[in-house]
Order: sequence, then structure tokens, then C-alpha cells
Amino acid sequence: RTTWTVEPWADPAQDVSVKKQDDRGEVLQIRFSAGKHGKTALSRPLEMNLAAAERLRSDVHHTRPKPIGISCAFWTMPNLQFFESPIHDVPPGNWHQGVEINLESSDFKSAATNWEYRTALQNRDRTAQLTFIVNYGDAEKGTVWIDRARFEGKVEATQRAGKEK
Repeated sequence: RTTWTVEPWADPAQDVSVKKQDDRGEVLQIRFSAGKHGKTALSRPLEMNLAAAERLRSDVHHTRPKPIGISCAFWTMPNLQFFESPIHDVPPGNWHQGVEINLESSDFKSAATNWEYRTALQNRDRTAQLTFIVNYGDAEKGTVWIDRARFEGKVEATQRAGKEK
């Protein structure tokens, strides 16, 4: 089972767990409450070669009456460089299938761009970690479920990508 870690640069989550849902199987559940950053971020190791991957899709559902934002960050080697996708609005209501992060776009942000969305995802062949970022703004509390995260295009596992410096 995959372990998700809450990132210290975002608000803490009240609960992060993998829950079984009758119609979906196991899904990632994130319960949050208001914080100074208006977002929580969860990371897991992902030692993959994503050079030929086109996009990451996932299904998202939440309890808020207003939209929330979902983005993904990829940490690549060397030196665990951080690249965050643009934020995608997820409306309230039923499951939203295929929330898409385009891995081939040039609108990621990173320290090298002074956190502006204007770079490609660098070193995709040496991905070490994946982060889901839930942007909830001024919400007091809520729950988000993420399911069926999947890459489209060719994806290959790499060994020990996260062990490099």
C-alpha cells in the first residue's frame, strides 16, 4: 500500500487515508480544515520515467459547495527539482472523471521561473516523487477523494531515482 506524506509547506490535513468505497474500490481520502495557506499537499514516491507520458488523469470528488482546485507537482532528479502544474478547478457535485494534467505543456512553475507558470516539466525521465495539491481557499473544512490516477502514454519504472543527490 502506498504511503502519502503531508508536505510541511502547506496546511496539515486532518486525515489522509485510503478508504474503500463500494462502487470504486480503494480511493485516497483527504479531510482538511482551514489554514493559513488555503491548501494541503500530499506526496508519495514515484520513481518513473515519464519522458513519453502525455498526461496524468484522475477522478476527483469533494464535499465543498464551491469549486476546489487540484494541481500536481512532480519532483525530478537531480536534486529533487519541483515542478507544479496549473490549478484545475473541480466543480462540486458528482465524481469528475479525467481531471487532466498535461505533462507535455510549458505551463509548470518552479523555483527557476520564480514560481511563474512558464516552464516545461524538466527531467521527466527521472521523476522521483508525485504531489497532489488540494487548493481549497477560505473553506473551513471538507473532504476530497482522488481515485484512478493514471498516466497516458508510455511510462517506465526507474530504480532508485529518489536516492540520487
